Amino acid sequence: MKLVVDTSVVLAVLFNEPERDVILSVTKGCELLAPLSLPVEVGNAISLAFKKRRIDLGQGEAVIDGLSKMKIRFEGIDYINAITIAHKYSIYAYDAYMMDLAQRERCHLFSLDAKLKLMAKEAEIRILEV
Repeated sequence: MKLVVDTSVVLAVLFNEPERDVILSVTKGCELLAPLSLPVEVGNAISLAFKKRRIDLGQGEAVIDGLSKMKIRFEGIDYINAITIAHKYSIYAYDAYMMDLAQRERCHLFSLDAKLKLMAKEAEIRILEV
């Protein structure tokens, strides 16, 4: 099964959050997809963790290394469609990129973000629920 994974899912795995084991179990054997923006979002999350003094540089580097080892196929973004989605649902562009990719690939979206899941359902995008 093809599955668009959003940043919340990837970060939960990379930061060893409580949902990690469930995420790994549910995605086993799936073809994971994400927009090209995902690594940028991970970098932003790392810099925020630095600012909050939650992690040090070595831990940040380990997160980047972990991302590079994840089997995620990064896809381009249809920016016109994405901004149309962002406008229609009043959401951030990064969330619209996830919805755009799920629509184009006709596959489920996997997110831990309640608002994104709600908007995706409204847009008739299938959600993987766990």
